[in-house]
Amino acid sequence: LFSILLSFRIHTYVFTADIKQMYRKVLIHDKQRDFQRILWRNDPNQTIQTFRLKTVTYGTASAPFLAIRTLFKLADDEGSSYPSAALVLKRDFYVDDVLTGGDNLQAMIELQTNLIQLLKAGKFELRKWCANHPLLLQNIPKEYIEANFLVDEADKSIKALGIYWYPLNDTFRFKINPT
Repeated sequence: LFSILLSFRIHTYVFTADIKQMYRKVLIHDKQRDFQRILWRNDPNQTIQTFRLKTVTYGTASAPFLAIRTLFKLADDEGSSYPSAALVLKRDFYVDDVLTGGDNLQAMIELQTNLIQLLKAGKFELRKWCANHPLLLQNIPKEYIEANFLVDEADKSIKALGIYWYPLNDTFRFKINPT
């Protein structure tokens, strides 16, 4: 976590994004699905139904490992087409959040495009985009941009790995609530 934040700070141009519903995109091997059965009924008077979950379940001990392992496998399998994006996938992600950057704006725009394509190969979709330069958001649909960042306020911030990031002046801040 610290190394991701530290490397994020050394770059001139940076962006963040989040993989939408990451766990719901990672399938569990068919033989393991029996261990992910749930019981359900909408009403206490109804018969209980049994369901087998097909995807990684949030809250299970193995969920983060399986999701991250899937991203690494995607980087290995498809990385030859998108080598810089594969490196980011392995180095600059913290579970489903990416924080990455570089010192060449055009290279960052290209990286962004390649990262989107690489993740699309694994059926993953990046949302909640934020960046410290407007050109890094120009090709991102408005509905994919972090909602808090779209608010017209001078003091715009988003949470990046639990810390408030102010992209317009590219600073991190802490908010402390005295008790």
